[in-house]
Amino acid sequence: MEELLEKLIDLFKRNLQSNLTGIYLHGSMAMNGFQKEFSDVDLLVVVKENIEKKEKQTIINDLQSLKADLPAKGIEMSIIKEKAISHFEYPTPYELHYSETHQEIEKGYDPDLAAHMTVVYHRGKCLYGLEIKKLFVPIDEIYFLKSILSDVIGAEITENPMYYTLNYCRVLVYFKEKKIVSKKEGGEWGLRHLPEPHRSVVDYYFKEYTKHETESWLKPSKQDLIMFASFMERAINGNGHL
Repeated sequence: MEELLEKLIDLFKRNLQSNLTGIYLHGSMAMNGFQKEFSDVDLLVVVKENIEKKEKQTIINDLQSLKADLPAKGIEMSIIKEKAISHFEYPTPYELHYSETHQEIEKGYDPDLAAHMTVVYHRGKCLYGLEIKKLFVPIDEIYFLKSILSDVIGAEITENPMYYTLNYCRVLVYFKEKKIVSKKEGGEWGLRHLPEPHRSVVDYYFKEYTKHETESWLKPSKQDLIMFASFMERAINGNGHL
């Protein structure tokens, strides 16, 4: 992955030049929980000024040219201006958003950026440019909570059980311990702290996520998943009380 990160750094340096403030890694790769089959590369790129549409399209084209080098889930990247950090608003404005399913060349607003910026501040890695603590500032917790809760509350867990099972654990860890953790760390916490039968749900998807081996384990039923999600949402709404 180091070679891929170097290619991404070169890509943004080449396209943004003096407008580039920094490139920051967040998500599982920054928190040592990266799983090649199930993780994407999460980047937050910061610039000084607006980016022209022509520049944005070139960046998108260059990112697409790296597809063969990317992990299975690809890359999720947002470009924001320094002003979005120094004058924070929620949802947060971006210049460009890119993922496997969305290439937003027009400017927009994304509630997820509050969580991304918080992860960068507390556990991110600076790949290039200004040091994290010299650029980013802590975001009011209420916006971080809105951002992470929007990803799980009311989610259709049966549509993507591994993702939502581990994300429920991550959110509950924050409510109980005020710690920002990866999916892997959230799963480990769930195995230590959740009661049965919910621990078994976490066990199955944690093994699938980390070992890609579940043939010998009983797969949770749809009802198991619905009960797990209901239990976790009650615990989250109860400020972490199990």
